[in-house]
Amino acid sequence: VLKFKESNQPDFKPQIRWHFIAIVLLGVLFVTSFAMWWNLTDKNGISDLPATQRNIRSIAVLPLKNLNNDGQNQTLALGLTDNLINRLGRLNRFAVRPLSAVAKFTDSEKDAIKFGEELRVEAVLEGTIQTLNNRLRINVRLIDVRDGAQIWTDSFDNAANDIFQLEDELSEQVTKSLALNLTEPEKERFYKRYTKNREAYQAYLSGRFFFDKRTPQNYDKAIAEYERAIALDPNYALAYSGLADAYALKTNFPTDDHNALYKKAKTNAEKALELDEDLAEAHTSLGWIKRLHEWDWVNSEKHFKRAIELNPNYVNARQWYALLLITLGRGDEAAAQIEKAIEIDPLSKVALSNKRTIQIYRRETTLIISLTQQIAVLEDSKTTALRDLSMAYERTGDYAKAIETAEKYKKLNNNEINNTGLSTSLAIAYAQLGQKEKSNQMIAYLEQLPKNDTGAVYQLAAIHSVLGNKEKAIELLKKSFEAHDDRMVWINVEQRFDNLRGDSRFQAILRRMNLVG
Repeated sequence: VLKFKESNQPDFKPQIRWHFIAIVLLGVLFVTSFAMWWNLTDKNGISDLPATQRNIRSIAVLPLKNLNNDGQNQTLALGLTDNLINRLGRLNRFAVRPLSAVAKFTDSEKDAIKFGEELRVEAVLEGTIQTLNNRLRINVRLIDVRDGAQIWTDSFDNAANDIFQLEDELSEQVTKSLALNLTEPEKERFYKRYTKNREAYQAYLSGRFFFDKRTPQNYDKAIAEYERAIALDPNYALAYSGLADAYALKTNFPTDDHNALYKKAKTNAEKALELDEDLAEAHTSLGWIKRLHEWDWVNSEKHFKRAIELNPNYVNARQWYALLLITLGRGDEAAAQIEKAIEIDPLSKVALSNKRTIQIYRRETTLIISLTQQIAVLEDSKTTALRDLSMAYERTGDYAKAIETAEKYKKLNNNEINNTGLSTSLAIAYAQLGQKEKSNQMIAYLEQLPKNDTGAVYQLAAIHSVLGNKEKAIELLKKSFEAHDDRMVWINVEQRFDNLRGDSRFQAILRRMNLVG
């Protein structure tokens, strides 16, 4: 038997370096992923990976770029965009950004992917529109924002006067590009047309454009356009609903015709529902009127719920329902609805401002300043941003900062504070810091406002409540109630009235408004 002598040298065993193996594996994974991407993308950059595997949950339909650079094609481009947005939104398959969110892309130099990232969507549809020899030529493409892949592209060539056929063809091809197999009820909703009159349709779009600016002058312009649409097509339900909203929101500004405006608003909303009982916009209009003017909480909620059921992507239904819920003290539900509204339109100043209102009445004071600063970035007016920031500081109890910010506002506003909300905040801030004379100046300003500014009476009631003048506060609240001022809807959740909650007269007002329990 042979025996090998043991060696003192250690056996030769390669030492495995796990980190080296990990690097190799990562390299293999990268090469494999690149190969898969290469195989799924043709030389034109169009992805072969179908939309069904891309899990697209949000989309923005961007206004078509007008290659003719004329007003007629510009209106047409917005019309096609609005039509497609509404059709996709009614399907409830994914979140669709509203026209108000995408409209500014028309004049933007940003590319579609960058704009899609700002809108927080996973896909964007962009394209161009051009008139050649009395024919419309449209080129569109669908892009996945997450990786820049072009999912689909197509071209359309139609007679310039055949806008409605073009809408149908474009809509049909977009749904196919998204691999949507529509059910029969979905098809009925998707291809539903509210008017066959092209001029009426364009008038309606102009009304929408002015309405979204939310100023008294533009409300009047919107009303004129909606009425023109109705004159051209008396059965145009959407135009009646738009008219209802314009009349209702015009009451946010001082007017002697407060009740008359609401009466017109309700008449037009009911006419819209008479023409089309499944119109989400009309249910939303009535929900708003019943909350803000009639104080009919039950039926207001019914209309908002029905509107959301019909079109879950209608941002006004979501945010106005949220305001009803906070009025009723249902803060958690209100927060959930306003978040859904912001998910639909994340860059909307109106939706974000309504979120701030909900935070105020939920008494989430630690969140108000940061949200106000976020809104300020979107504001076109620096004075408006400073005004709102000053009021936000007062709400958080930082009275010195509220006054300091208001002084900056004054310098940019001809050294004047001609706003009831800011005057109220400053009256409270000055009083809390012992500056009684300046507080009284703000109160005097509110007291000298015209009688048709019923909001000033409500604001004075809030000030006197905070200052401990209960008798005066109750007296003013009674006047505000008799005037049926819109701001009375906040009485049950307004922190400024905490000093009055134990008073039987205050409780009597709540009962008359059906806000008890």
